[in-house]
Amino acid sequence: MNIIEINRENLIHNVNYFKGITKAKICAMVKANGYGHNAVAVAQILSNYVDYFGVNNIDEAIELRQNGIKNNILVVGVFEKEDIANAYDYDIELTVDNAFRLDEIIESNLAIKVHIAVNTGMNRLGFCVNDISDVVFRCKNSNVILVGIFTHFATADMDKEYFDYQIKSFNQALSLLDTKGIIIHASNTSGLSDKRVHYDMVRIGIGLYGYGNKNLLPVMKVKSKVVAIHKISKGERVGYSNGYIADEDCYIAVVPLGYADGINRHIARRVYVRINGKLYLVASNICMDMFMVKVDKDVKLFDEVVVMDNADIWAKELDTIPYEVLTGFEHRRFNLIVK
Repeated sequence: MNIIEINRENLIHNVNYFKGITKAKICAMVKANGYGHNAVAVAQILSNYVDYFGVNNIDEAIELRQNGIKNNILVVGVFEKEDIANAYDYDIELTVDNAFRLDEIIESNLAIKVHIAVNTGMNRLGFCVNDISDVVFRCKNSNVILVGIFTHFATADMDKEYFDYQIKSFNQALSLLDTKGIIIHASNTSGLSDKRVHYDMVRIGIGLYGYGNKNLLPVMKVKSKVVAIHKISKGERVGYSNGYIADEDCYIAVVPLGYADGINRHIARRVYVRINGKLYLVASNICMDMFMVKVDKDVKLFDEVVVMDNADIWAKELDTIPYEVLTGFEHRRFNLIVK
């Protein structure tokens, strides 16, 4: 009844768009369950189109391997000591961002593939620029297999001055190194408009899923069905805290999704859903497992409800970003359909 629908053609369209604007390798970011789209489904569709998949942690990486994904997989988040053996067993590449985690890999005596994170101004993860030469030396003179060096941009889409500062800092770090045979990567979706940061590989996240560029197509739809309809009179009240008071005689349709499913409570009286091609307002306060919509007599029991098909619309109304909207849906409470 409640469905997350993934559009295969739109996903392939999006990755092909990026392949058309860069000759660099592509790392498709599928962390956070594929930005809410189902990481395994996305990776299975894109496995013949990209070089790498990027995930946040070792568990996400292992899930891909156990579902037949053979591509290179990079963990861009942190790892724990017990994850190192799994990285070796499943051929997963790890990010090293500080001396402590590098020490743990060296102490394992396992041939672990790593990418060095460089902190150029995000101040989240990564070695300082001045430390990179020593880090590379330690990697090359140990059991560590140095595969890549990367940074992450904080303002690629909004603050060119700081973006330029980060590029300069990263290039300064690279200038101190012999990078032959090492994959250099920095760009996210927002940075792709600047060819200076394509380097050897680009990491594409939100763009894969249809956001950040007018040439892209949204990949996810959230759907449900009408499970009850009430005819109410002007002045009648609907939902918890009398969240909606009818301003006219109307119909109220009940949809079996709520905040436990990731339906943000603040969409009430702000966001419209689509039923039979027509938009209807979410009327009353969102319940844990249901919400109510003001409809008309054309809406019938069990009609399909398109709850969300463009995260930008929700993000605007909720004063947030599409990332938060897309990753907020609780997949265990939905059936997944790939079309």
